[in-house]
Amino acid sequence: MARSPDRATAAALEPGLLARLSLFAYDDRIAQHISSLPEYVNVTEPSPANIQGRSATTYNLAVLAIAAAGTIGTLVLTWGLDLKACPLCLYQRTFVMAALGVVGVGLLTRLRDSALPIALALPAAVGGLGVAAFHEYLEFTGRLECPAGLLGLGSAPQQSLAMFVVLSAIMGVALWRGRRSAETGLPAIIAALLLGIALAAATVKSAPPPCPPDYTKDIDGCRPVQKK
Repeated sequence: MARSPDRATAAALEPGLLARLSLFAYDDRIAQHISSLPEYVNVTEPSPANIQGRSATTYNLAVLAIAAAGTIGTLVLTWGLDLKACPLCLYQRTFVMAALGVVGVGLLTRLRDSALPIALALPAAVGGLGVAAFHEYLEFTGRLECPAGLLGLGSAPQQSLAMFVVLSAIMGVALWRGRRSAETGLPAIIAALLLGIALAAATVKSAPPPCPPDYTKDIDGCRPVQKK
């Protein structure tokens, strides 16, 4: 009884057989790859948890505009209205300027198409928000009296707190939408929040007391309420 030819014998008898089989297997792999392309495309499309491109640039520009408005506003209070900034006011000014600088530089780089500039500026925004909240708490509880802000719309600390709330809210929305991106994952967002809270606590704790005020003059800066 004749034996079936082994692989070497079959290859010798039919030299093109293995080549054709390899070609069929290669074509099959190509077909599988093409059929899986929509999955890769869907991963890179913007989704509620992955902002990029124009959407990220829009958020960056919005944050830049608010931080710029806050920076200009605090400088107008000093240069335009001749008000004296207390230590807490200076800390808030520093925080908003830091956020402005980080996002502004980020927009000049390739990072403008991602939420990474916002993530890097988040500690400054949260730090400023914490100091502004403490500042307004002192005013609300009657420990400090503060001058009116721009256009007389509330006091200067109230305007600062409102600005930081809006700034932090827009940052939060942008980062929450991009929480699954490689640049701004959820752990990085949580770390930025914790760092901002720590900066606010350290700033408030180390703030020096205001200079002894002259109550015979009109109020030109935040000062302790005069005891009767």
